[in-house]
Amino acid sequence: DEMTRISEESNTALHNAAKKYALEKEALQAETEVYRMQATMYQEDFAHERKDRENLHGRLTQKEEVLAKKEVELTNMKQQFEKELQTKNQQVKQYKRQVDAVKADLDKCQMELNQVAHTIPILEGLDQRLEKGRGAFGAVYEVKLNGTPCIAKGLHEILLGLGGNLQLEETDKQAIRQKFFNECVLLSKLKHPNIVQFLGVHST
Repeated sequence: DEMTRISEESNTALHNAAKKYALEKEALQAETEVYRMQATMYQEDFAHERKDRENLHGRLTQKEEVLAKKEVELTNMKQQFEKELQTKNQQVKQYKRQVDAVKADLDKCQMELNQVAHTIPILEGLDQRLEKGRGAFGAVYEVKLNGTPCIAKGLHEILLGLGGNLQLEETDKQAIRQKFFNECVLLSKLKHPNIVQFLGVHST
């Protein structure tokens, strides 16, 4: 009986131990499965993150290429603008020199004109426009100076930019005035029976 009891206790202990081992093994397997699932999730997350990094790197590389191209274009535009600006500055300086030269010639002609001709303050009949002739440079009108019939030559208003749609540069206007003054100076120096006497200049 004693042997039977010991055998039963041993069997019971072995059974309990086996049962405990089975439970521990099942718990360990469950925990291992959880770890495996977590590892799979981590691997998937890492793969997605790596793919996102690769996509971001690709977009960043593309943006850098576009930026480099824009910088090259901007540099070329800046160089072209500087060249054009330099050319414009040279043209402005040349234009200024031409204007100064024309002004100097105009002042010189005006001084010569002042020396040889006096200014006529009033011309009778100028407002009536009794035209006697016309050319490319101006028109000739019949007027009176102190009651004496005279001939007055006037520049076309369009040549002075005073009428019409023609827009003249200031240098062109000054050049026309200069030609007019040159003609006046020349006429003032001519003394001949067959040439009409030059009396002066009337300005309106």
